[in-house]
Amino acid sequence: MKTSNDAARKWLPQNLEKLGCERSLARGEILFRKDDATVGIYEIEAGQVRLSRIDQTGREIILHVASAGDLIAEASLFSKVYHCDAVAVTDARARLYPTKR
Repeated sequence: MKTSNDAARKWLPQNLEKLGCERSLARGEILFRKDDATVGIYEIEAGQVRLSRIDQTGREIILHVASAGDLIAEASLFSKVYHCDAVAVTDARARLYPTKR
């Protein structure tokens, strides 16, 4: 079944698109944490995912709230660890495009 994101993925080389794997997240579930080893970039297919960091005083700084069609964790292509936390704001679905190290 085709999704609304099929058209958005036309930029992906076909071999990379086939490597993508889907992950469902419940509201509040963690996709990744700051300093976790990177495994790739994610495309948000449904719902919302909040990207944030904790500052020196312990307050959460929201960097971005990603929605369907957004790519997140692009910096992971150039880093061994994620630079922020990614947590589902709503029930969500994300597609991982893995990187090889």
